[in-house]
Amino acid sequence: SAPAKVMAHRHRKAIVSYAFPARIAEIHVRIGDWVNSGDKLVTLQSEEVGNAKSEYYKALADFELAQVNYEREERLVERGVGAKKNLLAAEADLKVAEANLTAAEKKLHVLGFNETQVDEIRETHQINPIITLYAPIRGKIIENNAILGQMVDQGSEILVLLDPTLLCVDADIYEKDIARIRLGQHVEVTVPAFPDEKFEGEIRFIGDVLNEDTRTITVRTEVDNKDLKLKAGMFANVNIRLNHQK
Repeated sequence: SAPAKVMAHRHRKAIVSYAFPARIAEIHVRIGDWVNSGDKLVTLQSEEVGNAKSEYYKALADFELAQVNYEREERLVERGVGAKKNLLAAEADLKVAEANLTAAEKKLHVLGFNETQVDEIRETHQINPIITLYAPIRGKIIENNAILGQMVDQGSEILVLLDPTLLCVDADIYEKDIARIRLGQHVEVTVPAFPDEKFEGEIRFIGDVLNEDTRTITVRTEVDNKDLKLKAGMFANVNIRLNHQK
């Protein structure tokens, strides 16, 4: 038996931010909302986005023109009425235009646009400074710092998502008991809020560093929390079955 604390699972939590200066134009969620991966969260207006789209359209137009010129010179050479040097020059221009287009497309990806969105940008030819941020995981909005018109940058935490259906329970095990702890051992977790209930789990992590002040090591249990009774931050107690066989 050991004291413990309920923690959010690090792999089930996500901070939504944006790496470039932007203004919040629309907010699509509220605190407490459940979202699926890919759902809209907030829409931003960013000068960086507008400039990147403009550069992309220019690079696309230059590439299309270079491609037409190259194909024309190629046909002339095939008919014997064109100069080989003109074809080589057109080919060089085409390669430069293709490289510029690739660089402009990569800039859009850096700003947060995926392949499908870049295809849409190519088709619409709309130069606007808008970008929408989508949920990276399925979860619940546990922090919402978004305010309409607010400026954000790379240091701003706009939203925080958490999937609370799987939580971690970190227990402090004394040095003298470490040798009896194994990965996969069965654990029963109890919390003061529900004293008559036991939450089942298994040890998934045993710490590698001993706390010299308390002479304890952290042992982490993953606990299923589909009924959402457990809350991150709760104090808990764990009972580890040392003779449990998987």
